[in-house]
Order: sequence, then C-alpha cells, then structure tokens
Amino acid sequence: MDPIELRKINILKSGSETQTGQKLVESVGALDTLMTAESTSNWTLSRQNQSGKTGNRYRHGMGIAVCHYGNCLGAAGWSMDGAGVNIQLSRDGSVSVAFGLVEMGQGAITAVTQMTAEALGVKPDRITVLPTDTNQIPDSGPSVASRNVVMTGNAIRNAVEKIMPVLKQTAAEALETVPENIRFTDDYARDVNTGNRLTFSDLCEYLYVTNRAMETQGWWHVPALQYDAASGVGEAYFTYSYATQIAKVKVDTLTGKVWVEKFWAAHDVGKVINPDGLAGQVQGGVLQGIGWALYENLVVTPAGEITTRNLSSYLLPTTMDSIDIETFWIEANEPLGPWGAKGIGEPAIIPTAAAIVNAVSSAIGKPLNFMPLTPERVLAAIEGVER
Repeated sequence: MDPIELRKINILKSGSETQTGQKLVESVGALDTLMTAESTSNWTLSRQNQSGKTGNRYRHGMGIAVCHYGNCLGAAGWSMDGAGVNIQLSRDGSVSVAFGLVEMGQGAITAVTQMTAEALGVKPDRITVLPTDTNQIPDSGPSVASRNVVMTGNAIRNAVEKIMPVLKQTAAEALETVPENIRFTDDYARDVNTGNRLTFSDLCEYLYVTNRAMETQGWWHVPALQYDAASGVGEAYFTYSYATQIAKVKVDTLTGKVWVEKFWAAHDVGKVINPDGLAGQVQGGVLQGIGWALYENLVVTPAGEITTRNLSSYLLPTTMDSIDIETFWIEANEPLGPWGAKGIGEPAIIPTAAAIVNAVSSAIGKPLNFMPLTPERVLAAIEGVER
C-alpha cells in the first residue's frame, strides 16, 4: 500500500482520540501537513520514476514520516509549566523585557521582541530583550518541549493586559477623549473616533511626568489537564504540533553510501510568528536529523568504553552536507496559544531520520530498521548479510 495512502487512513484529525484517550478538537493540522508534503514533493510521480527496483548502481528512493508532538511539559510536568515576563517602559519610549526562558540559538530573542511589540502596538526597534536572570523574573522552567513561544508569548499578553488600562487612560487624558476610544497601532495611541494620535514616546513621557505605572509583570501557566497517571488516560498535553517530512535519497549499491538529495518539510505551527526564524529552525532540525540517520555512530565496547570520543570518529553533518530543504507552514490556529501559535522546536527533527530510513528502504527494496545508515551497514543490507 502506498505509504501516504496508509497515513491518510490512520492520521489524527479533528475529532480523533490519541492513544491516551484525549479527544482532539481544535488546531489539528496533521492531515494538511500530509497533503501539502504530498503535493509539493510530487510524491506519486517521483515514486513512479524512482530506480529502487532496477539493476542500476545508483538507486533513488522517496520516504515519508509523520509526527505529532505535545507542546510544553505535559501532564507529568504540569506543576512547573508556567513562565513569566517583566516589561519596563522608559521615559524616552524604549521598552525592556525580561523573560524567564533562554535564548540558545533558536531565535527566542527575535520572537520575544516581535511579540512584545505586537502586544503593545509599537515598532520592534523600541524593544530590548534583557538577559535571562531570576533576579528580574521568576523561574520559568526549562527551555525545552517547544514551549518558549507559547509560554512567553502568553505571559507577554498577560503583562500587557495588566498595564493597558493605565496606558489607555493616560492616552485618553492627553487626547481629551475616553479610554474606550484608544487603540495602539504602528507606534501611536490613536483616538478611533477623531483620528487624533499620540506617539508612544510622548505617551511614555506623559506617564513619567504624571507618575503612572510604567512596569508590569506577566505570568502564564498551562491550563489544568485532566489526566490519570495510574491508567495513562486523559489529556497528556493541552495542544499538539504536527509535521510531515519527505526525503529523496540516492544510494550507491557498490559502496553503500547514501546521499539525501532533497527534503520537504510541512509543519502545523499554529500562527507563524517569524517565517525566517521558523524556516531556520526546521532546516537546522533536518540537518541534525541527517546526522542522526547517516553519520552519528556512538560505539561502546562491551566494557562500557566509548571509542568514538571526538569529531574525527563521531561524525556530524557540516555546512558541506546541507541540502535543498523546502519548508511549508500550516496555520491551524491554537486558541490557547499566543496569537494562535504553537511550538516548532523538536518537531523539526523528530520525523527526519525516519523519512530518510524509509527512503533508503524504498531505494534498495528492503526494509531497514536501524541507524545510523553507515555505508558498511547499508551495503550489508543490500547484500543480505549481517554486519
């Protein structure tokens, strides 16, 4: 049976239940990711043209993998699944924001900048993101589980909701109107009835000289989950991200070497906060996944000694191994996410290795169930021997 047709029958949809009995109601974009990956990769034609069953030295194959991934820490980690921010307005109109998670290369600072600017209705260049420090903000748990955008974004919205009445009241006084008429957009406080406006910088000056609040803290915690740990039944996570990835590979049947030639990655991320950052995370995850599938071979002796101790023997992909990766976004809005957003971190790599292994299996006409696909192991599989 065609791998995609099999998945179309079994994939999670709105109204489906997970293996823990959780009914999925909203933001279930798994099928859309599958259909997008199928069409953009030209799956059917590419599969028909692949040389996996010919006698050619070089054979080609297509492989697919799908995943769903629970956002944040889930039922088991619910007690510590909260995060905070502190937002400080300055007299000159600049804004500093401290958040409890950390930047470790995933683009968190950019996303926090954008979300703070969006919540306040100001330009991003007003925002300065401060280094993470529990002297400024409560401990917000680990930067894992694809939780930064969801947790920090909701905390930002909570903080701005607290101070917004003060901002509207102050702007209304300056513009001689009522707070209900004030909207914050494009770096201005505007009176929607008259069109009169006040720059955000002037508003901050007015806040300062009238001794108004210019600091606010926000906190967001994942809603309570109905989950029974003893039986393993219930809401394991409050929402899920979904992904479909397709790999096209070439296999040298003489040497067993595998090349990943092209990759398609379709992800349901809720609302896209930063398209470039999102593409970078997915491309980085796929490249890591290529290393996982093909190169990274941790060798341990029976006595427990690791023999692949450095990067001359434990191989990682480099920029020279980078490939053409096409990325596609499905925006299945998550009502509890900030502006509808969900996480992207781990889903970027989870399906990658499986898609590659499935592609190699298709290319050589034999099912493979191991990693990494080193040339020696692939050649042994082609020859039908164990190695």
